[in-house]
Amino acid sequence: MLALANLAAWILQTTILVAVALAAIRLLRLDAPAVRYHFLRALLVICLALPFVQPRVEQVAPREAPVAASASSTTLVWSSAPREIGSRMPLSLPDAAMMLVATGMALRFSWIAAGFWRLRRLRRAGEAAASLEACDDLAGTVTRAASIRFVPELGQPLTFGFRAPVILLPASLRSQPVPIQRAVLAHELWHVRRRDWFWTVCEEVVRAALWFHPGIWILLSRIQSAREEVVDELSILTTGSRRHYADALLTFADNARWFAVTAFARRRHLVQRLVLISKEAVMSARRVVATAAAVAVLSLGAGWYSVQAFPMREAQAGAGNVKIKALPGPLEQQAKPVTAENPVPRRSYQVPPDDPFANDPDSWAVVRIRLTLDGAGQVAEYRPVVVMMRQNNGPRVRVDNQSTMPDRIAWVASGPAQSGRQGEDRLIATLVSAAARSVEQWQYAAPYQAPISFEVDVTFGTPPPPPPPPPAPPARTLTPPPPPPPPATSSRPGQIGMPPPPPPAPASARPGMPPPPPPPPPGSSGTGTYVPDPAISEGALRVGGEIKAPMKTRNVNPAYPPDAMEQKVQGVVILEARIEPDGTVSRTRVLRSIPMLDDAAKEAVGQWTFTPTLLNGQAIPLVMTVTVNFTLK
Repeated sequence: MLALANLAAWILQTTILVAVALAAIRLLRLDAPAVRYHFLRALLVICLALPFVQPRVEQVAPREAPVAASASSTTLVWSSAPREIGSRMPLSLPDAAMMLVATGMALRFSWIAAGFWRLRRLRRAGEAAASLEACDDLAGTVTRAASIRFVPELGQPLTFGFRAPVILLPASLRSQPVPIQRAVLAHELWHVRRRDWFWTVCEEVVRAALWFHPGIWILLSRIQSAREEVVDELSILTTGSRRHYADALLTFADNARWFAVTAFARRRHLVQRLVLISKEAVMSARRVVATAAAVAVLSLGAGWYSVQAFPMREAQAGAGNVKIKALPGPLEQQAKPVTAENPVPRRSYQVPPDDPFANDPDSWAVVRIRLTLDGAGQVAEYRPVVVMMRQNNGPRVRVDNQSTMPDRIAWVASGPAQSGRQGEDRLIATLVSAAARSVEQWQYAAPYQAPISFEVDVTFGTPPPPPPPPPAPPARTLTPPPPPPPPATSSRPGQIGMPPPPPPAPASARPGMPPPPPPPPPGSSGTGTYVPDPAISEGALRVGGEIKAPMKTRNVNPAYPPDAMEQKVQGVVILEARIEPDGTVSRTRVLRSIPMLDDAAKEAVGQWTFTPTLLNGQAIPLVMTVTVNFTLK
C-alpha cells in the first residue's frame, strides 16, 4: 500500500510540474524551437529522477489511547470434523493496481515490438534508390550515412536505424515536384545526422513503462513536436524555401504512422509547425534567455510546491523488519520461557484493530497471535495461531494454524462440512490481516530476559454473553458432635472429683484478637515458614500493620483465555506483586495457581498502577498480595 501511495504522490507531483512548465512556455511565448526542445528534455529527466532525489517523510501511525483488554467469558463448542482451508490471501488493491500496470506495459511493449517487425518487413520490400535528381547535393551537405529506399505501400517518409540508418520514402514521392522532394529528403537526412531515432525509441520505452501517467504522455508528445520543429528549421535553412517545405508537410500529413520512428508529418503537430514556419521574425538572444529563465523559475517553484503538497513517504523505522510468520521465526526459536522471574512485560501502547464486525452485533471473532518481543519491548515477530469466529448467529468456527511451510499458512478448521462457505477464507484472511496490522504497532516494557514469546488475543465485534453458571450444590447440614462424657471422679478415698479445666476458646471467639493467618502459600517450607522471592522483596516493605495498601489508580481486566472458557475453568489466582516507587508493577509471582489462568492474571496485574507510598517523605517500593477473580457469569 505504501508503494501505491508513493506512486500516486509522484504522479501528482510530476503532473503539476509539467502543467505549470507547459503553461509558462505558452504564456511567455518561448518560440525558439531548440531552446524549448532542450528545456522539455531536461524537464523529463527531472520528472524521472524526482522519486530518487526528494526527501521521504516517515510514515508514523497515529497514537491513540491504549485500549484495555476485557475478559471474555463465552464458552465455545467446536465440532471435531477437520476441514482444510486454503490460506491464499484475496487480491488486494495494491496487487490489482500492479497487475493492471504490468498488463498495460506488456501491451505497449508488444506494440513497439510489432512496429520493429513491420519496419523490417518494409525495409525488405523497399526498392533501393540509385539517386534523386537535383537532390544529390543534400546528401553531401547534411550527411551520407544513410541508405534510401522507396516503398510502394508506405504513407509517409520514415527514418530508423542506429548503425546503418535507413530512410524509407513513399513511392509516390517520385511524382512530386523537385522542391518537395528536396524538402522531404532534407528533413529525413537531418534526422539521421542528429540520431533522432535513438531518442525516439528511448521515449517510446518511457511511454510504455509509464503508460498510466498522463503528465508523461503530454510531455513526451511536446518533446517530439519540439524535435520536429528543430528539424523543420534546419531543413528550411538547407533548402531555402519555406513555401515548398510547408507544401511537403501538407502532402503527407494525412497518412498515419504506426511505428516508433521519426515521422515526417503528424496531424496533431501540423498547425503549430506551420505557424512557426510562416514566422519570419526570430526571438532575440536576450529575450530567449530572459524567457527561458522565467520558465525555469516557475517550473522549479511548481516542483517545490508539489513535493511539499504531496510528499512521498517511507515506512516507520523498524516497521519494515516486522514480518508475519507461518512457522516460528528465528527469534521465536530463541525466546526465553515465561516464568515468574521473567513475566510477560506490561503493554504500554496498543492500537485497536480495524473491526469488520463493528456494525454487526450478531458476529464476533477472536484471533490469537503469538508475539515475540526484542530487548526494547517492540514486536519483532508475530504469527497467527488460532482464529475463532461466529457470523450472524451461525455456527461457531475455529481454525488452527498447522502449517508445515514457512511461506504458507495452512488453516485446519473444526466444524461441520457445509456448503456455502466460499467467503469464509476471505473473512479469515481479513481478520488475520487486521490483527497483524494492529499488533505490529504495540509496544511493551522491556522484558527481563529477551527475546520473549507469548500469545495475545485480538477481539472483533462483541462476544455473546456467557452461559449461566451451573447450579450450586445443595448445602450440607452439619450434625453437631455428641457431648463429651462426664468427667471421671477421683478414685482416691476422701477426695472429691474435680472436673477437668475447660478447653481454650477458639481464637475467633476471643475478643480483640485478629483472625488466624491464612495457610502458607506455595513455596513455603514444610514447617509452614514463608519463603520470600529476593527478586520481588529485595529493598521493599510488605504491606501490613502500619504499612497501608496503596490505592489503585489504573485497573486492567484480565483477558479470559478461550481455552479456559471452553473448559469452563474459573476461580481465584493469588499473586504477589512488587510495586515500584512510581506506582507501577514490575514483578509478579503466583502464590495460588490455576494453570490455565495464571498468564492472563499476571499480564493484567502487570499493567496496574498504584499511588506511590511515602516513608519519611520519600517514595518506597512495596510488596503486596493481590487476587484476580475469573468467573463465568
